Parts: sequence; structure tokens; C-alpha cells
Amino acid sequence: MTSWENNDTVDENDGLENPKPNRPRMLNVICWLSGFNGIATVIQNIISTFDSKPEDMVNAASEMPVAENLKGQAVQYFSEYGDKLVSHNLSMSALYILGLIGVWEMYNLRKRGFFMYGVAHILITFYPMLLVLQNQFTEELTIQVGVVTAVFIGLYASQLKYMKEA
Repeated sequence: MTSWENNDTVDENDGLENPKPNRPRMLNVICWLSGFNGIATVIQNIISTFDSKPEDMVNAASEMPVAENLKGQAVQYFSEYGDKLVSHNLSMSALYILGLIGVWEMYNLRKRGFFMYGVAHILITFYPMLLVLQNQFTEELTIQVGVVTAVFIGLYASQLKYMKEA
């Protein structure tokens, strides 16, 4: 049976002298999804650090499709974020890089990656509310990001049984 016919694991050995570990297909998929998201976010943060202007962020926020009562708060949030654009983008990039290292560790079936990813993404979730501005807009943003974070941490937690301590 070839590796693509097996629903449980991905076999990358294919006669290699140093066999690679069989990783569950679900872990493979969520690692790739997290990896693409992390890389894209780091690239976007780096580009916007050098390309964006705070006033452009405020203008874009005023045109966001959010409820009217949140529009002013969104503008206020992006105004505060834009004042420290470089430090916020570099901080978020550093957290995403920590998350990417965690994804790489989990891809290689190491449990420590789960904790690295979890800590990084919990900090990413609460970053806007704790370090930028606390208002209803950031609370709703935190809830939305938190749901996605909780789903991915839950998916990774379901795969811990396939990972080793080292």
C-alpha cells in the first residue's frame, strides 16, 4: 500500500536509509496550514512595516465593514497601532516566528513544539487588547482570533499522542 492510500499516516520512508517518522495525516495538514499562515503573516508584517503609513491604516479602518458603533473604535485602535507600527509589527512577527518554530517541532513529532505554538498564539490572541488598546473593537477582535486559536490548539492537542518528549 502506498502512502497516499493510507488514511492514518504519511510514510515518507520510500526506501531511504535513514527513515523519517510516520506522522498522522491530520497533523501533516494542520502543520502545513499553520505554516502557510505563519509565513504569510510574517511577510505581510515585514512589508507593512516599511510600506504602510499610520494615516493609511486609519483611513482603511474608517472604511471597514464593521458595525457603526465599532467603526470609531476601529479607527481609534488603528490610530494607536499606527503610532508604534514598527514595534507592533516586529513583536507580532517575532511571536509568529516562535509559532512557526513550534509548528516545525510538531511536524517533526516533538511535543515541545505544541507548547511553543500554544504560548505564541495565546500571546498573539491577546496582544491587541493588552498592548495596543482596550475597547469593544479589540475585545471582539480578541474573541474572533481566540476562537481560531482554540480550534488549532485543540487540533494539535489531539495529535500529542503521536509526538515524543525530545
